[in-house]
Amino acid sequence: LLLQASSCGFPSLPLGPRLLAGWDREPHSPNQLTEVFVTEQDHRMAAFVASARFTTTLNLNFGDSLWVTNTGTIFTESGNAVSGAGADVILVAGFVMSNAATGISLGAGSNVISVSETGFVYGQTTAIVANGGNNVFTNVGGIIGRTSDAVAFQNGSNTFSNGGVIIGAAHALSIAGTGGNTITNYGSLQGGTGDGISITSDNNSINNS
Repeated sequence: LLLQASSCGFPSLPLGPRLLAGWDREPHSPNQLTEVFVTEQDHRMAAFVASARFTTTLNLNFGDSLWVTNTGTIFTESGNAVSGAGADVILVAGFVMSNAATGISLGAGSNVISVSETGFVYGQTTAIVANGGNNVFTNVGGIIGRTSDAVAFQNGSNTFSNGGVIIGAAHALSIAGTGGNTITNYGSLQGGTGDGISITSDNNSINNS
Protein backbone atom coordinates (compact mmCIF):
# COMPACT_ATOMS: atom_id res chain seq x y z
CA LEU A 1 0.00 0.00 0.00
CA LEU A 2 1.21 3.47 -0.83
CA LEU A 3 1.43 5.66 2.25
CA GLN A 4 1.50 9.40 1.88
CA ALA A 5 2.28 11.93 4.60
CA SER A 6 -0.51 14.40 5.10
CA SER A 7 -1.72 17.09 7.47
CA CYS A 8 -5.12 15.42 7.69
CA GLY A 9 -6.74 14.79 11.05
CA PHE A 10 -9.73 12.75 12.13
CA PRO A 11 -13.36 13.85 12.23
CA SER A 12 -14.47 15.24 15.54
CA LEU A 13 -15.83 12.07 17.13
CA PRO A 14 -15.93 10.89 20.76
CA LEU A 15 -13.31 8.17 20.36
CA GLY A 16 -10.82 9.12 23.03
CA PRO A 17 -8.00 11.60 23.52
CA ARG A 18 -5.65 10.14 20.92
CA LEU A 19 -7.81 11.25 18.00
CA LEU A 20 -7.17 14.60 16.39
CA ALA A 21 -10.03 17.09 16.32
CA GLY A 22 -11.15 18.31 12.91
CA TRP A 23 -10.90 16.85 9.41
CA ASP A 24 -8.97 19.22 7.18
CA ARG A 25 -9.38 17.73 3.73
CA GLU A 26 -9.87 14.47 1.86
CA PRO A 27 -6.69 12.50 1.13
CA HIS A 28 -5.40 12.81 -2.42
CA SER A 29 -3.05 9.82 -2.66
CA PRO A 30 -3.73 7.59 -5.71
CA ASN A 31 -5.15 4.74 -3.66
CA GLN A 32 -6.74 6.97 -1.03
CA LEU A 33 -4.81 5.69 1.99
CA THR A 34 -3.23 8.48 3.98
CA GLU A 35 -0.76 8.23 6.83
CA VAL A 36 -0.25 11.17 9.15
CA PHE A 37 2.22 11.38 12.01
CA VAL A 38 1.28 13.51 14.99
CA THR A 39 3.12 14.27 18.17
CA GLU A 40 1.25 14.03 21.46
CA GLN A 41 3.20 14.29 24.70
CA ASP A 42 6.38 13.35 22.83
CA HIS A 43 4.87 10.12 21.49
CA ARG A 44 4.65 9.50 17.74
CA MET A 45 1.69 7.63 16.33
CA ALA A 46 0.45 7.03 12.80
CA ALA A 47 -3.14 7.83 11.86
CA PHE A 48 -4.42 5.96 8.81
CA VAL A 49 -7.41 6.96 6.70
CA ALA A 50 -8.82 4.43 4.20
CA SER A 51 -11.40 5.80 1.79
CA ALA A 52 -11.19 3.31 -1.11
CA ARG A 53 -10.79 -0.47 -1.52
CA PHE A 54 -7.74 -2.34 -0.22
CA THR A 55 -7.08 -6.06 -0.54
CA THR A 56 -4.15 -6.59 1.82
CA THR A 57 -3.90 -6.67 5.61
CA LEU A 58 -3.42 -3.30 7.28
CA ASN A 59 -0.99 -3.62 10.21
CA LEU A 60 -1.21 -1.10 13.05
CA ASN A 61 1.56 -0.50 15.54
CA PHE A 62 0.90 0.03 19.24
CA GLY A 63 -1.10 3.24 19.70
CA ASP A 64 -1.99 3.74 16.02
CA SER A 65 -5.31 5.09 14.77
CA LEU A 66 -7.42 4.00 11.80
CA TRP A 67 -10.46 5.58 10.18
CA VAL A 68 -12.23 3.57 7.48
CA THR A 69 -14.55 6.11 5.86
CA ASN A 70 -17.99 5.29 4.49
CA THR A 71 -16.42 4.86 1.04
CA GLY A 72 -13.57 2.71 2.35
CA THR A 73 -13.18 -1.08 2.32
CA ILE A 74 -10.42 -3.28 3.72
CA PHE A 75 -10.96 -6.79 2.37
CA THR A 76 -8.66 -9.79 2.33
CA GLU A 77 -8.88 -13.42 1.21
CA SER A 78 -5.90 -14.39 3.41
CA GLY A 79 -5.16 -13.45 7.01
CA ASN A 80 -6.78 -10.72 9.08
CA ALA A 81 -8.16 -7.60 7.44
CA VAL A 82 -6.72 -5.38 10.21
CA SER A 83 -4.07 -6.44 12.72
CA GLY A 84 -3.15 -4.12 15.59
CA ALA A 85 -0.63 -4.29 18.42
CA GLY A 86 -2.95 -2.79 21.05
CA ALA A 87 -3.91 0.62 22.43
CA ASP A 88 -5.25 1.38 18.95
CA VAL A 89 -8.14 3.68 18.04
CA ILE A 90 -10.31 2.34 15.22
CA LEU A 91 -13.39 3.89 13.62
CA VAL A 92 -15.20 1.85 10.97
CA ALA A 93 -17.70 3.76 8.86
CA GLY A 94 -17.13 1.55 5.81
CA PHE A 95 -16.34 -2.16 5.43
CA VAL A 96 -13.68 -4.33 7.11
CA MET A 97 -13.85 -7.97 5.99
CA SER A 98 -11.71 -11.11 6.01
CA ASN A 99 -12.79 -14.22 4.16
CA ALA A 100 -10.00 -16.21 5.81
CA ALA A 101 -9.54 -15.13 9.43
CA THR A 102 -10.48 -12.21 11.72
CA GLY A 103 -11.83 -8.87 10.61
CA ILE A 104 -9.99 -6.87 13.30
CA SER A 105 -7.41 -8.64 15.46
CA LEU A 106 -5.70 -6.69 18.26
CA GLY A 107 -2.71 -8.16 20.06
CA ALA A 108 -3.34 -6.38 23.37
CA GLY A 109 -6.05 -4.41 25.14
CA SER A 110 -6.76 -0.72 25.85
CA ASN A 111 -8.29 -0.16 22.42
CA VAL A 112 -11.07 2.20 21.37
CA ILE A 113 -13.25 0.60 18.67
CA SER A 114 -16.29 2.23 17.09
CA VAL A 115 -18.47 0.92 14.27
CA SER A 116 -20.83 3.58 12.92
CA GLU A 117 -24.28 3.05 11.42
CA THR A 118 -22.71 2.77 7.95
CA GLY A 119 -19.98 0.42 9.21
CA PHE A 120 -19.73 -3.34 8.80
CA VAL A 121 -17.10 -5.77 10.18
CA TYR A 122 -16.99 -9.41 9.04
CA GLY A 123 -14.64 -12.21 9.98
CA GLN A 124 -14.61 -15.74 8.61
CA THR A 125 -13.77 -16.74 12.19
CA THR A 126 -14.22 -13.87 14.69
CA ALA A 127 -15.14 -10.40 13.54
CA ILE A 128 -13.30 -8.47 16.28
CA VAL A 129 -10.91 -9.87 18.88
CA ALA A 130 -8.73 -8.08 21.45
CA ASN A 131 -6.18 -10.14 23.36
CA GLY A 132 -6.50 -7.99 26.45
CA GLY A 133 -8.99 -5.95 28.48
CA ASN A 134 -9.73 -2.27 29.16
CA ASN A 135 -11.31 -1.81 25.74
CA VAL A 136 -13.98 0.76 24.89
CA PHE A 137 -16.33 -0.57 22.22
CA THR A 138 -19.31 1.06 20.50
CA ASN A 139 -21.39 -0.39 17.67
CA VAL A 140 -24.39 0.99 15.84
CA GLY A 141 -23.61 -0.86 12.60
CA GLY A 142 -23.31 -4.54 11.69
CA ILE A 143 -20.81 -7.17 12.91
CA ILE A 144 -20.69 -10.87 11.95
CA GLY A 145 -18.41 -13.67 13.11
CA ARG A 146 -18.96 -16.42 10.54
CA THR A 147 -17.67 -19.50 12.40
CA SER A 148 -16.88 -18.27 15.93
CA ASP A 149 -17.76 -15.36 18.25
CA ALA A 150 -18.56 -12.02 16.71
CA VAL A 151 -16.72 -9.92 19.33
CA ALA A 152 -14.23 -11.43 21.79
CA PHE A 153 -12.25 -9.73 24.55
CA GLN A 154 -9.67 -11.85 26.35
CA ASN A 155 -9.69 -9.94 29.64
CA GLY A 156 -12.00 -7.75 31.71
CA SER A 157 -12.69 -4.08 32.53
CA ASN A 158 -14.28 -3.42 29.14
CA THR A 159 -16.96 -0.87 28.30
CA PHE A 160 -19.28 -2.25 25.64
CA SER A 161 -22.22 -0.50 23.98
CA ASN A 162 -24.32 -1.94 21.15
CA GLY A 163 -27.14 -0.27 19.29
CA GLY A 164 -26.67 -2.20 16.05
CA VAL A 165 -26.68 -5.86 15.05
CA ILE A 166 -23.99 -8.33 16.20
CA ILE A 167 -24.22 -11.95 15.07
CA GLY A 168 -21.84 -14.75 16.05
CA ALA A 169 -21.83 -18.41 15.07
CA ALA A 170 -20.97 -19.13 18.72
CA HIS A 171 -21.54 -16.01 20.90
CA ALA A 172 -22.28 -12.47 19.82
CA LEU A 173 -20.08 -11.13 22.64
CA SER A 174 -17.57 -13.22 24.58
CA ILE A 175 -15.48 -11.84 27.46
CA ALA A 176 -12.91 -13.94 29.31
CA GLY A 177 -10.66 -13.14 32.27
CA THR A 178 -11.48 -10.85 35.15
CA GLY A 179 -14.78 -9.02 35.62
CA GLY A 180 -15.48 -5.32 35.88
CA ASN A 181 -17.20 -5.12 32.49
CA THR A 182 -19.94 -2.61 31.72
CA ILE A 183 -22.29 -3.77 28.96
CA THR A 184 -25.13 -1.74 27.48
CA ASN A 185 -27.26 -3.27 24.73
CA TYR A 186 -30.13 -1.53 23.00
CA GLY A 187 -29.66 -3.35 19.71
CA SER A 188 -29.47 -7.02 18.74
CA LEU A 189 -26.96 -9.57 20.06
CA GLN A 190 -27.50 -12.93 18.35
CA GLY A 191 -25.56 -16.04 19.29
CA GLY A 192 -25.65 -19.27 17.30
CA THR A 193 -24.50 -22.32 19.23
CA GLY A 194 -23.91 -20.10 22.27
CA ASP A 195 -25.45 -17.09 23.99
CA GLY A 196 -25.79 -13.50 22.94
CA ILE A 197 -23.46 -12.57 25.83
CA SER A 198 -20.94 -14.94 27.41
CA ILE A 199 -18.86 -13.76 30.39
CA THR A 200 -16.65 -16.09 32.43
CA SER A 201 -16.41 -13.84 35.51
CA ASP A 202 -18.52 -12.04 38.11
CA ASN A 203 -18.85 -8.37 39.07
CA ASN A 204 -20.21 -7.13 35.75
CA SER A 205 -22.87 -4.54 34.93
CA ILE A 206 -25.30 -5.45 32.15
CA ASN A 207 -28.09 -3.19 30.91
CA ASN A 208 -30.21 -4.78 28.18
CA SER A 209 -33.01 -2.54 26.97
